Amino acid sequence: MSLEALWADQKHWTLGLFYHCPDDPRLFVPKKIRELGWTINMSQKSPAAKKWKEENDVLRGALHVIKLVSLLL
Repeated sequence: MSLEALWADQKHWTLGLFYHCPDDPRLFVPKKIRELGWTINMSQKSPAAKKWKEENDVLRGALHVIKLVSLLL
C-alpha cells in the first residue's frame, strides 16, 4: 500500500486529528487538512518519536482517552 493510501485511510486517524499508522515510516505527515501543516505519526518507534512522546506524557494520556471515546461512539 502506498504512503498516500495509508495516510488517506480513515482508520489511521482518531477524530481526524491524530495520525497513528505503524506501517507508515514517516515521523511527520501532513495534517488531514494539508493547508494546516504537519502532524506526528503517533505509531512511530524511531528514537525521535520516542523522545517526543516521553516529553509529552499529558498528550499521550489524552490520546488514550480519545481513542477509548472514539471506540465507544
